Amino acid sequence: MVRHGSKRDITRRHRWMAAALAALIGFPVVLVQSSTVHVASAAETTDLRLDVISARDSSLRPPRGDDACAPYRGMHLLTPFAGTPTPPAGCGTAPEPFTYKWIINLDNTGDPHQASPSNAVDPLDPIDGSDVCHPVTPTNPDGDPLFPASCEWPSVHPVEYSPVITQGDSSDWNLTDAINALPEGKYLVSVSADGYEIGGAHFTVPMPVLNAGPGIIKVGLNPYPIPLGTIQVKVFEDAAPADGTFDATTEHGLEGWNVTVNDILGQVSTDWYVNPICTEYYRMVPTGLDASPPSATMSPTEALAYYGEGGPGQADAASFYGGGNPDYIF
Repeated sequence: MVRHGSKRDITRRHRWMAAALAALIGFPVVLVQSSTVHVASAAETTDLRLDVISARDSSLRPPRGDDACAPYRGMHLLTPFAGTPTPPAGCGTAPEPFTYKWIINLDNTGDPHQASPSNAVDPLDPIDGSDVCHPVTPTNPDGDPLFPASCEWPSVHPVEYSPVITQGDSSDWNLTDAINALPEGKYLVSVSADGYEIGGAHFTVPMPVLNAGPGIIKVGLNPYPIPLGTIQVKVFEDAAPADGTFDATTEHGLEGWNVTVNDILGQVSTDWYVNPICTEYYRMVPTGLDASPPSATMSPTEALAYYGEGGPGQADAASFYGGGNPDYIF
């Protein structure tokens, strides 16, 4: 290991370089001794408040639905249709507050940025056990004899579960009632409420804040019904180059493959409606579209112009509507 010079040597070297630079470019150079710059730290607090909001507009709201009093993006669950953001118009009677339950777990996932320096074998540096994320070896005497006990790297440190710290409901933790007795550390709060998907947020204690005052933990919950999505799969020969990305100019798609969908409980074989995956459905004609095509000889281009994206793309849709069915395939 090459040891660099002392701070005095480095300063002397910098002065010599600055003087040489001044001689070369022909203007005076002011030499300034380096000094430590002190930056004011952000304010911190242990006074924590919880603000639970709707994470998005409900799919029941216009124009997709007809319930003007359904949750909207940013709505506070305990004070619906009040405060900021400005509530949308059209709701005659605001709904009752949406109460919730919460639970706090210790976030013991670790710290991937923990320093673990090693000086390797160097007679000029003492063996200090600084390399806490590696064991002691003949080539690494600075390793930790108790490895991995002191290592916080998520891939190394041993963790069995995330312990529950405390729990409650909206009556004891909200924007008015605070929690202020949590020990210093990292945490995860999970929140559940009727009519919403479970959600949560990570936070630290003490919590950094821009101005003096309580720390606000904001948790957004998705209102039910959750919009359904479609999975589309494209399988291709990843060879030119092999980078995990499809290149339309040098690679081509593959056929004759099968797809398996899994969630935390195992393989998924049915959709939301408990029908086999890839079932084709009918849906209602969107507002403003005529359920009876004006022509039985409508071309695909005319169908697209008339019904818009997602509507019937074939002229034979006319016979389908002719049977009195107000739906179309999507």
